Amino acid sequence: MVLLSALAAISAISLQGGTLTLAGKVVQITYPEAPVRQIPEDVKNWDGFMGLPVAQREWPTPFKEAGDWSPIVSKLETVGLPSKDAPDWKVKVFILTQTDTLIGGGQTPFRQIRHRLDQKQVDLVLRSLARVPGYIRAATDGVLKTTLDVSIDVDPFLIDLVEGSPNPYSDYTNARVNQGRFDAEDKLYRGPYHAVVVIPASKAAQYLANDSPTRELEEDVVHEIASQAHLFWARLNIPSPPRSGIAGGDGVHLPSLFPSEIWRGLQSSTDPGYETLAKFYQLADQVRTSRADSLEIPSRQAPISNNVSVAISPDDQRGPVLKYSESSPTRKGGFALPFRNVDPQKTPYLSFWVKSNSHDSVALQILDGSSKGGPGRFQPLIVVKDGSWNQVTVDLRTYSAGPIDAVVVGPQVTLEEREQIGNIIYLFDDFQLLATGNANQPDFSPIPEIYRTALAAKTLSAQDLVKETSDLVKLNGLISKDGTYGTSDEAALIELTKSVNVRIARQAVIRLAQLGTPSAKTEILRLVTASPFDQVKQVAAVEVGRFGDPKTAGILSRLFASKSWQTRMSGAKGLTMLPGDDAAVISMTFLQETDPQIRLAVTRGANTKNSVVIKRLLWSAINDPSDAVRAESAWKLIQSGKPKEAAEGYKVIRDDSVGVRLHLLNRFALEPSEGHRDAIRVAIADSSPFVRANALRTLAKQPGEVSIDEVTTVLEDKFPIVQFALIDLAATKKFVLPASALANLRSSIDFRIVEKAKGLGQ
Repeated sequence: MVLLSALAAISAISLQGGTLTLAGKVVQITYPEAPVRQIPEDVKNWDGFMGLPVAQREWPTPFKEAGDWSPIVSKLETVGLPSKDAPDWKVKVFILTQTDTLIGGGQTPFRQIRHRLDQKQVDLVLRSLARVPGYIRAATDGVLKTTLDVSIDVDPFLIDLVEGSPNPYSDYTNARVNQGRFDAEDKLYRGPYHAVVVIPASKAAQYLANDSPTRELEEDVVHEIASQAHLFWARLNIPSPPRSGIAGGDGVHLPSLFPSEIWRGLQSSTDPGYETLAKFYQLADQVRTSRADSLEIPSRQAPISNNVSVAISPDDQRGPVLKYSESSPTRKGGFALPFRNVDPQKTPYLSFWVKSNSHDSVALQILDGSSKGGPGRFQPLIVVKDGSWNQVTVDLRTYSAGPIDAVVVGPQVTLEEREQIGNIIYLFDDFQLLATGNANQPDFSPIPEIYRTALAAKTLSAQDLVKETSDLVKLNGLISKDGTYGTSDEAALIELTKSVNVRIARQAVIRLAQLGTPSAKTEILRLVTASPFDQVKQVAAVEVGRFGDPKTAGILSRLFASKSWQTRMSGAKGLTMLPGDDAAVISMTFLQETDPQIRLAVTRGANTKNSVVIKRLLWSAINDPSDAVRAESAWKLIQSGKPKEAAEGYKVIRDDSVGVRLHLLNRFALEPSEGHRDAIRVAIADSSPFVRANALRTLAKQPGEVSIDEVTTVLEDKFPIVQFALIDLAATKKFVLPASALANLRSSIDFRIVEKAKGLGQ
């Protein structure tokens, strides 16, 4: 993995520009004055909108595009530069430049969306991020400054967004971001951060069009920052947290989330001071600032999305025609036709001519009252894409029975990946609404025909799948196959492992491994080093590990030399699955990795029966820079069955980072044991209210009774989250709280604690 990271020098920002250093690059800060994109005059006056005089043409504006940042600049001039003692909101941002995302499942087929950001597109993302600190400073009346720590990862990243899949970024961020402060030998800052934001290429691609980012990037990042600030509030279990600062489609109003004095108190992202907590409770019952006064990310409604351009172009056959050009790396947006409030009962037919050589389909999208601002019903146009003109007639009644607000020409599906490189170009002519006609397009269907074919592919043999031309069908057949393939499919599966579509190749490797034949195992072992694709090497390495043959350790260890951090991690995972001392010792080589997620994977699979492994775990439990690795190392020692080493693991409950302490407590809660008791008692006296509360809840799940002596240090704790946990522990373990503890609860700043305490001790 290539990670380029640097803290943004907020103090270097001038009021209307300046620079930030993001991901090791100096980025110019610009606040654009972007007017709403209008329809070109020649398109407005084009005679191809038949039966509709120019004066009667009304252009719907369904697209929310970048707006004018002048109000932000004016506010920045008013609030000035942040003071040296201003609260510093630290935000970690990861940009993943190559993603292959799997979506769907269930009633819809599995679909993959592949994106790759080139350097120019990465630079555009950085330019958008550079505007975020200025916006936040303006939105918080100059109180809050924001430090962005941006890392760029160029390793291809597989993302599964299907039902039952784990959070695709959980291990990625947990390994790289510490929840508490830990001074590692290399002195690099790894946390804590107030917010962590992941921008995968699949999402970033939505933001980019016509060499400029759209408004969504800044809004999504600010929304994520505000959401995580709100989550901090929720973790404190404060009643009625002010959610008005987080608005899904209407922007984010930071002043209504927290007023000025609260931001300062939240300077610590790990533990709030009690005075700040008291202010939170005072704030809970107050009315938030009106949203009408909010300073939101600038946006405007437009009739055309900023990844699409339209113009009048000459055609040898039809004269002046409308040229539609779509340029973004992902398919989205479109162009609204000048028809408003169409009554499909009076003019049910929309007719026009179209031609294209594009491999990518174009669709009609119908927006009506049922759309409620979201994506409308869309259907791809069935046309011959050979450069000849096709007449299209659509029956609008199959889309909508009521008035139609807008008819949009655009991509088939939002976020659908492109089939060709370069602009997607279509030519149109003679749009007209008709009272009578003969539709030559299929009625609206929520499931395209190719989706039906893909869903049925689970019944096909691998021999049949090899013959399919559609990657969509192949992928769904391999993922959704009922049961396993037969040995007669082995040759076909081997052929599918050679697919240039790595999703198909990976699934073929998994299916090949299920055969369990010697020849299948030999082929998978060969792929570990011979496949031209890292993603295939990765899945092959894990399958070889599952075979459990210790003689394959040498082959897996070769992946240590890969440039891809994910390939190296897969080699490490495979090694930890193998029995014997040789594989265990070789796997420890991967603990030298600079990438923390690899070290985490090795630690999770570590063979604690080996003395070399134990020695390495003892070192990493204390010294590894990553919270996740130190916590996992401690847990492996605790679970080793060796009393002396387990005692060393329990000592990590005193780790400098609150994240490690919380991680261990969560493990103790999931796997209760009397052996955890002493470490839990230590945590009950922790300096962090989050740790103390978690320790009490963990103690409630342990076997045996609880004595009052074990909780003496929290009997008069002032933090409501600790008080809630103490009350619940007393109820679960059935012990009586002393009078001093009850008096403390009855004077709590949380009215819910006061109510609960009334019934105690009687």
